[in-house]
Amino acid sequence: MSATTSGVQAETRERRLSLLQEKLGAARRHVRASDRIRLECPLDRAIQAFVDDVPFKVELLTPKDLTKFLSLSNPTAALFNQMASELDFWTLLDQLEELCFLQPSNLAILRPFIAGLYRSEVSKAYRHIRRPDHPFAYDPYLDESVLACQNWMRQIFGSGTALNFSTTLKLAKSALLVRPNRWVEGIPFWIKLSTLARLMGIKGDPLTATDEGREAYAEIVRRFIPEVGAAFTRVYVHHGFVNHCQGRLSAQHIILTPAGLKTWRRLEELTDDDFCFAPRGAYTGTDYKYHSVRLSRVKILLAGNEFPQDCIMTGGTIAVEPGRMSQFENLGMDCPANAYAPNADGKFGGSVDWYWDTDSLRFGCDLASRASGLFGSPSGRL
Repeated sequence: MSATTSGVQAETRERRLSLLQEKLGAARRHVRASDRIRLECPLDRAIQAFVDDVPFKVELLTPKDLTKFLSLSNPTAALFNQMASELDFWTLLDQLEELCFLQPSNLAILRPFIAGLYRSEVSKAYRHIRRPDHPFAYDPYLDESVLACQNWMRQIFGSGTALNFSTTLKLAKSALLVRPNRWVEGIPFWIKLSTLARLMGIKGDPLTATDEGREAYAEIVRRFIPEVGAAFTRVYVHHGFVNHCQGRLSAQHIILTPAGLKTWRRLEELTDDDFCFAPRGAYTGTDYKYHSVRLSRVKILLAGNEFPQDCIMTGGTIAVEPGRMSQFENLGMDCPANAYAPNADGKFGGSVDWYWDTDSLRFGCDLASRASGLFGSPSGRL
């Protein structure tokens, strides 16, 4: 080899090394300081291998799901962000709820990584609409509230329908004496999912995550939504009810989120009769008003002591207290414990909601990523 050729190769190599170091330096500046220390050694080895003209290998250890991310000895924000970018947002949210809801140890690990998820999804539109600071309160007369729910069930399933509520009523009255948050809207009662399945003669347990359980839950929803509308129009006889999701409430369309499923299981365990209640009170949307549903799901998760409401809970509230949704000025209610796939294609990027429009109560759907100044996500406290 001639000296000239050797010199050109050396010069080319120096330029390549200089360019490599320049690019690596730029990359280092984009890495968080706490993560940069871990990168120094591997990068130095890679540069030395380049100088020595020996093979070297770079492996990207990107976890494919949240379970693998949690198993890392030193998880970083960069790895979380890369993993999150490769997952559909509803898949990521489901994994977060499955692994962190009611699991403080996992939540403690993931809190720094998820605290900012979707935080910009808060709407400023329609905030000029005058809504009172306390537009609604659950009926404080618990005896009347549970009797109203029982009478509603008798209107649906027959006058001879007998429901047990003594344990629920006793516990709820005790809970009413403890008001940990002055903004809580009261103690709501809900008919249990298991009771609805029994009364409707539905096979399968809606509290399970099996295909049969999902079918059972969807069938309850399909039959339940029109009954909410009927209860509403019996009170507001000059108003109507519109179900925009009619014909699209199969198990391929609507499901409980992991947090929604765990919530129903937890609430049903509290009592041994046909009703359940929010042990530390609930909100019908005011606590997370103007938030997108996916942002609400994250914030409810981060709260550590809250649960999301689904369309059975929110619909039950409207049926026994229809004044909650009787005019446009009332805040619409999203259902953060539900995920919705409008095309039944496995893409659960939607949400369902209750709202007032054109002189009618309406049950509809929207994107879970859309924030509206007319809606809020109901939650409860454990």
